[in-house]
Amino acid sequence: MFVFYEIEYLCLLNSAQQLSSIADDGYKLIVPLLQLEHYGHETNRIIEGCEEKGTVKLIDVEGFEAFLIKNNSIGFGKCFLYLLHTCIVENSVLVIDNKEITQIEFANRVGVETISIDEFTKNVIKNKKYIDFLMSVKDQLIKIKS
Repeated sequence: MFVFYEIEYLCLLNSAQQLSSIADDGYKLIVPLLQLEHYGHETNRIIEGCEEKGTVKLIDVEGFEAFLIKNNSIGFGKCFLYLLHTCIVENSVLVIDNKEITQIEFANRVGVETISIDEFTKNVIKNKKYIDFLMSVKDQLIKIKS
């Protein structure tokens, strides 16, 4: 299972009509509800449509309060910590841009496996034409936060 640090990339995969192929190959993509709440109406509509098609699963996990209390002083926001907690509870891999070095290091420190967007794209997308396209536009699409 995969959780995306940037939902914009998930929307790009949807626009490129790759989510069905990803699901058909047995990959599970999950979106934590708390993360989705931080995005606008259009993004919410797209992701909810993906859930209706069965290509994405929206989830809300239990037990976040204890994880938040333990890691709140680290300096990361509540949403990022919730992503990590979701990855731990759901045994999921965090898909994150390799420029997010501090977040990747912390995720790995708390036991969350990470994969870069580039690696995810190269390993999961089967159509070379789409790989080249996705790699060429990802940096323009994703707001780099670091």
